[in-house]
Amino acid sequence: MVSPRLLLLAAAEGPHLRAAASAAADGLFDDLPEPRAVVLITNESRARLAAEAVVALAADARAPITIARTLPRFVGALDLVVVMTDDAGDVAAEVLAEADRRGAATVLIDPGEGPVRSAASPRTVVVPRPAMSSFGSFCGYVGAVLGALTCARVTALGPAQILSDVADLVDEEAVKCAPDRDLLVNPARQLAQWVRGRSAVFAGEGDVWRAVAELAAAWMLDAGIPAHGTTVADMMRAAPVLTPVAPDPFHDPLIDGPAGGGLVLPLRAIVVTSPADAPARRARLEPFEWIRVESPAEEVEVRHPLVDVCVTAARLAAVAAYVPAED
Repeated sequence: MVSPRLLLLAAAEGPHLRAAASAAADGLFDDLPEPRAVVLITNESRARLAAEAVVALAADARAPITIARTLPRFVGALDLVVVMTDDAGDVAAEVLAEADRRGAATVLIDPGEGPVRSAASPRTVVVPRPAMSSFGSFCGYVGAVLGALTCARVTALGPAQILSDVADLVDEEAVKCAPDRDLLVNPARQLAQWVRGRSAVFAGEGDVWRAVAELAAAWMLDAGIPAHGTTVADMMRAAPVLTPVAPDPFHDPLIDGPAGGGLVLPLRAIVVTSPADAPARRARLEPFEWIRVESPAEEVEVRHPLVDVCVTAARLAAVAAYVPAED
């Protein structure tokens, strides 16, 4: 059956991103100093994927951005530490307290009251989440971190208005993929039908799209579907053994023995990419019937790296929700 939890996650991507945009527009990050270095702290795999996407997206960064589980020794009063967690009791509470003791500027993205929140000092910038939301989201993490880094003059990628515009487009994607829209008009249901009954490989080229691919695989696992996220290069390296071989119509197992040949797997592969790169990817991968190239942002008129990533993430969350269902 359709996964209500994953549908909720998909629908929440826009509101979480909008909360980050509103925080930036309301001046929540305005007092953050321009840092010598930025450290993104997380102990969770999905928050880490968001952090990796931020690092890859912020190619214009004016300060080094490090992702870590514990506070690096170099962190001091000239640095910015962002703690990202979905666990109110996360051991990141100790990191937050130590960063504040060293005089670093701190930002906290957490679910609410608990040891982590208690460890925050009055100087810590606490990013709000949508009402009644006890979990984070990929787009929300990306938007909050980029909003903070933009206000701290580390990057120019995430001003409040851009974050708000992207949130609107993510909401539009959620409407396209809503459960009241049937297979004929619902792109998430269509892709889910193509994947259903098979294992799934998601692949992306470059750190941004590899992170999105790994996120999609994690959502598929949540839905009970065996899945793996990787790079396009690694997927293509394995393509010779993943490509099904047509059975020999003249093969007789009683005479010829067990059928040999290539490995036949019930597999679908989805390559995620930007609208700019999608045509070349499709041309290259056209011979492989078990591979599809997906770039949901092609359906959007606005061209911006955040649009490409967040709209794609929202669709893939909905796909994972629909894959277990039978039509």
